[in-house]
Amino acid sequence: MTELECLLKEYGNAWIMIAFDPVNKAWHSLSEKDAAMKSIAHSPISSHINTAFIERNNLTIRERNRRLTRKTLGFSKRKKLLISSLNIYFGISHFVKTHKGLMTRIDQNGRKWMHRTPMMAAGITDHVWTLSELINFRV
Repeated sequence: MTELECLLKEYGNAWIMIAFDPVNKAWHSLSEKDAAMKSIAHSPISSHINTAFIERNNLTIRERNRRLTRKTLGFSKRKKLLISSLNIYFGISHFVKTHKGLMTRIDQNGRKWMHRTPMMAAGITDHVWTLSELINFRV
C-alpha cells in the first residue's frame, strides 16, 4: 500500500483513516495503530517504531525554545504566546536553518555540496531564507 492509497476523512469531530485495498477493490477504515504499522512497513528508513527519534526531537525543541522549559521566567502561561513562539521556531528550523543530513552533492563553481533546508528538500522553496525574509513574508 502506498501513501496515496490512504485518506484521512473528517466525520463530525472525529478523524478516520481509510485505505484502499487493491485486492478486494474496496475502501475500509483503519485504526490509528493499523495506519501507523502500514506506513512503517513501507518506510525506506525503518521497519519498526523507534521512539529515540521522537524523544531527540522533543529534547531539541525544549532546548531551543525557552517557553517549553519548566520553572523558568520564560515559561508560557498563555497558549497564544506559546503557539506564536513555536511557529517562529519551526519557521526558522524549516526555512532558515540548513541541516547536514539534507546536503546534496554538486560539482559547480568549485563547490562540492549544496546545503539545504527541509523545505528545499521538499521542493517548496529553492533557496535558504534569511531571518528577515521569513519574518516579513506575508501569508
